[in-house]
Amino acid sequence: MVASKNRQLHSLQHAMVAVAGGDGTVQRAAAAARDHGIPLAVLPAGTFNHFAKDLGMFPLPAAIAAVQAGTVAKVDLGEVNGKIFVNTASVGAYTDFVTVRERYEHRIGKPLAAVVAAIRTLGGAKAVRLRVEDLDGEVVDARFSLMFLGNGRYEPRGFAPVHRATVDDGRIDLRLLGVTRLGSRARVILDLFRGRIERNRRYQQYSDAEYHFDLPDGPYRIARDGEIGEEIDHLDARVLPRALTVIAPAHPPRR
Repeated sequence: MVASKNRQLHSLQHAMVAVAGGDGTVQRAAAAARDHGIPLAVLPAGTFNHFAKDLGMFPLPAAIAAVQAGTVAKVDLGEVNGKIFVNTASVGAYTDFVTVRERYEHRIGKPLAAVVAAIRTLGGAKAVRLRVEDLDGEVVDARFSLMFLGNGRYEPRGFAPVHRATVDDGRIDLRLLGVTRLGSRARVILDLFRGRIERNRRYQQYSDAEYHFDLPDGPYRIARDGEIGEEIDHLDARVLPRALTVIAPAHPPRR
């Protein structure tokens, strides 16, 4: 749901970018709309329509009505190493984890699908080493298997986030899961099944406007909105506050 105050376009003759497709297609259209300073209209024609749902542009009749009304809002974009994302970015096995989970969740439910995804991805997942300087100037090393970066704070906690209450809260949602031993892997899988991964000490969650990490054992592939990107050996993530103008309902339905 878009929390920003909407305003009326003067005329539907104004230029806009309309996009119908998956998250990767929406991301590219968002970049074009931002670069040209024109509104983006997201039509829900992808598999999961995450961004469209969080904007209130779902189902399709709601999106068409919003386009006809011409109401717009300002929303945030995420950025990693200079390239934007509209929903999520990740390093490590998270993209594979999500792909498997979403393949099964409509048949067996999200908790059990998360277990299947964990078994298939965590077993062969390579631990990624992260290095960061803390507030006291001390260098901290950590290892993780899954990293999730969200454009805005997602709900619920854990590694099955579903939606955002708002897309303009000025935050990057960071979630890390470190699984390096067989015993810890079994506990993580059990906690995923029970829906209690947020209580596992190997799970960490943060919310801030920006993050800066070194990945000293890299390079690693980064994914943005499910699309595999370039190899990186450092990660600079930040929010671009209210950087994108979107078509959105004046009164989005509650989710």
